[in-house]
Amino acid sequence: MPVGFYVGANFESDYTPRPDGPTDQFGAACGFCVSTEAAYLIPTKKRSEFALPVEVTRMFTRSYAYARGNGLNENEPWRLLLAEIAERVAAAKRRFKKIG
Repeated sequence: MPVGFYVGANFESDYTPRPDGPTDQFGAACGFCVSTEAAYLIPTKKRSEFALPVEVTRMFTRSYAYARGNGLNENEPWRLLLAEIAERVAAAKRRFKKIG
């Protein structure tokens, strides 16, 4: 289920350390490789409103999935469903916390 989203995101060529300075379990600095106009966090209690109609299977090897972009086949049925949900989430962004 979605926990947040980016608006106008772009992948960068390298990771940038997070400004708040967290580290992973090995002590390495956490970073990100996306720049964005805005990012939104969906409050925990509202996340169930956007439950995914896509069954999580072995095709999901990460805790995230791209509905669009990243050079993927955007016409795969499950991606079309995710894109539909992404549009609903983005349309409701006034109800979410803007990050940064």
